[in-house]
Amino acid sequence: MKKVVLIALLILTVVIVISAVYLSATYRQANELLIIVNDDSIKQDFSELVMGDCSKLDGVENELADVEIKVISACKNPILKIMIKKASKDDICKEVLDPNNTMKQMLSTMQDFCKNQEAA
Repeated sequence: MKKVVLIALLILTVVIVISAVYLSATYRQANELLIIVNDDSIKQDFSELVMGDCSKLDGVENELADVEIKVISACKNPILKIMIKKASKDDICKEVLDPNNTMKQMLSTMQDFCKNQEAA
């Protein structure tokens, strides 16, 4: 009988530890997404790039790549995926994975604009 109780307690401990690690990772991902949403510097740099400041191009490319990686990672987490779907009228997870999404098209346009500015 003691052996059965010990095994049950061991299994329960393993489940609790795994759940704690998963919830900790989920919290970290959610926190990273909130930082992105509240980060006005990304929006400011992108606005300046759209206004023609090509010096912001490399920074915006790096920031958007970082954002894309974090969003794709969050979309693989079932809890965060549900939260993202409820928080937005658009399917952000689907949008980010789409190779023709609006941000990528806009960035491509800005890259072409900046290349033309350098050539002129």
